[in-house]
Amino acid sequence: MRSSSGSETLPCSSRSRKISSARSALLSVRGGWSSLPGTGAKISGAYIGPFTSIGDNVTLRETEIEHSIVLEGATITDIANRIEDSLIGRNVSIYRLPVRPSAYRFMLGDNSEVGIRW
Repeated sequence: MRSSSGSETLPCSSRSRKISSARSALLSVRGGWSSLPGTGAKISGAYIGPFTSIGDNVTLRETEIEHSIVLEGATITDIANRIEDSLIGRNVSIYRLPVRPSAYRFMLGDNSEVGIRW
């Protein structure tokens, strides 16, 4: 459906959002969002839950994320579990490695906190 301003209204959960036709790639997104993804965001096969902010030029593929902020240029692909309550910095890459034996590898700054489910 087109409005007089040329924007397109697409369904989002139980409410509608107005988006420019340049962002029509959002049709492949499942779930709802509290703000629209930034300019140049590439999103496919992703669930974007509530209270999530997606920055400019972010790539999300086959992943689930909610209650999180993803800053510009970040890439998140093929993550098996949902990402929640997270802050993902600029130009960060998060991806799944199908390597055995598996191991955790961390680069953490001062006062960081990591919770691991096992």
